[in-house]
Amino acid sequence: MFLRGTFLPSRLLKRHIMIEVLDGLRFLRGQRMLWVIGLMAAVINACWSGYVAILVLYAVAPGPVGLTPFSYGILLMGEGAGGVVGALLAIPVQRWLGRRWAIGLNILGNAAMFAAPALTTNAWLIGGAALLGGLVGPMWTIAAASLLGRVVPTVLQGRVNAAYRFLGEGLAAIGPLLGGLLAQVFGLRAAFAVCALLTLLMIVPFFYVITEEAMRQAHAGG
Repeated sequence: MFLRGTFLPSRLLKRHIMIEVLDGLRFLRGQRMLWVIGLMAAVINACWSGYVAILVLYAVAPGPVGLTPFSYGILLMGEGAGGVVGALLAIPVQRWLGRRWAIGLNILGNAAMFAAPALTTNAWLIGGAALLGGLVGPMWTIAAASLLGRVVPTVLQGRVNAAYRFLGEGLAAIGPLLGGLLAQVFGLRAAFAVCALLTLLMIVPFFYVITEEAMRQAHAGG
């Protein structure tokens, strides 16, 4: 905070924000592992937003779980509390298991969170799974941010980070629509099951693309 100077890359010309995002997407597309991580984040975020959109119908009376609005608020608070703990544990987990499994745990934890209401009406199990889902979220976020920071050239940092967020948050925006449609046609439990299955399928690109060797090369390249 006491250093003087300009530490931001100079902007060559002013362009529309979508052109900047497209620049970032082009860079991501050329980095196989970053591109796959971005697409995986998009799918999981869409499943998460769909899950949140319909969970209230399942959890609050007259839904099957039968919670009061206050109890439902406590259930959701558990996910937030898990996120706080997960942020504190992110670095130790990376140290113990590596950055790769900080991403892998997020896939498994979110799949468990989405699967819980598909399998049970027990509020404690659903709440515990939500806490687990909240716990692993920051682990992915921090690992991905570290990777982007090492791989992406300084001059492209803003554009690539915007593109990464565009992928993740853009698909998340249609998650509630798809979740509601699935619930309307097939029922709430089926919608949760689809979210869990789609998330669990992300383990395939995780094992094939997000390898230890790819992670080492990315960090060495940075």
